[in-house]
Amino acid sequence: MRDETLQDFFLVGGTALALYMGHRKSIDLDLFTLHSFDAPRMRAYLTDRYGLSNAFVRKDTVKGTIAEIKIDCITYAYPLLERVHEEGGIRLCSLRDIAAMKLSAIADSGTRLKDFVD
Repeated sequence: MRDETLQDFFLVGGTALALYMGHRKSIDLDLFTLHSFDAPRMRAYLTDRYGLSNAFVRKDTVKGTIAEIKIDCITYAYPLLERVHEEGGIRLCSLRDIAAMKLSAIADSGTRLKDFVD
């Protein structure tokens, strides 16, 4: 990601998986970082720079909408299985990490069909 403020964030979830596999369209951005961040400051930055709206903020979490696209910026408090890599200017977590996160989401709630499909 070329935006310096977001340089520690990487794409995860269904959108990252869709970039790898091309199996479905995805209309949201889940951005994780391994580091704690100032959520109110990030909200202000995303609002000023990208027009973030409908913002929800709590410690290490900013959720909202930019141009009708849902975006989540979250600190991921677990070690990754593999290193984050960059492809076409986009930082992505590995397929193994996406699989682990999807299994965790299913085990935690198991209510989102797309997690089972992925």
